[in-house]
Amino acid sequence: MLSTFFYPRRALPARRERSGEFHSQSGDGSAFAIILLSSLVFFVSLLSLLVTGSSFFRALGLALTFQAIFVAMSLFVAFRRFMNDTESVKSNDHVNLSSDLSVEETIWKSFLSRDNDCKLGRIGFAAKVNEESCKIAEDLADEGYEVHLSSDIDAILNSIEESPRVWDILILDLDQYSDPGSAIDDLLVVRSVCQDLDIVLLSSEVSRDDFSLERKVVTDVTLRKPLSKRRLVSGLVSAHENASVRRGETLGSLIS
Repeated sequence: MLSTFFYPRRALPARRERSGEFHSQSGDGSAFAIILLSSLVFFVSLLSLLVTGSSFFRALGLALTFQAIFVAMSLFVAFRRFMNDTESVKSNDHVNLSSDLSVEETIWKSFLSRDNDCKLGRIGFAAKVNEESCKIAEDLADEGYEVHLSSDIDAILNSIEESPRVWDILILDLDQYSDPGSAIDDLLVVRSVCQDLDIVLLSSEVSRDDFSLERKVVTDVTLRKPLSKRRLVSGLVSAHENASVRRGETLGSLIS
């Protein structure tokens, strides 16, 4: 069994590029403002000194001095602001990097058979990434399935809905939902888009396994947790059989 992490959501380089772009544009604007205002200081000082009776050369020297002082103070302020912004960007990138790595290490984990020969199909498994779910994924990989385990329900469901033909089975852990109604809504959407998909629900709240077709609108099989490998494999076989019956009924109703 080979376990591999995937990182589909990182966008740090783009954030860094945008930050650099901002500093470049901000720097250009600040330089132009300093030049414009220092020129204004020079001419106002020169005219004021000339009006008060100073000689031209004295007024020119003082005006240039005032301009130099203004430029020096402006550059100092701009430099301090630039340093503060740079430290802020570095700090934010560090926090985002740590946060992204923490999320990505649990968001999507793949399990393949040891010989990478996944003959039985591709499974999307939406559940908290913990010891129990990893054991389930490992057992299925040992049986010959390709299993993609994610703690992000939307990531799994969206991937299935966008590319239904590359997925064979959805396993959804209902214990992730605080509202059962949300789970039903999600499953109805998946079923409407992917009618050929086998759906298996896991729950610690049900009293027993359910292999009936009573809930075929949203699932083909419901299994009670915790699961043994034997019950797990048997549940997937039953789900495929029920799905075949369900698809036959759907086809029959369309023909009639």
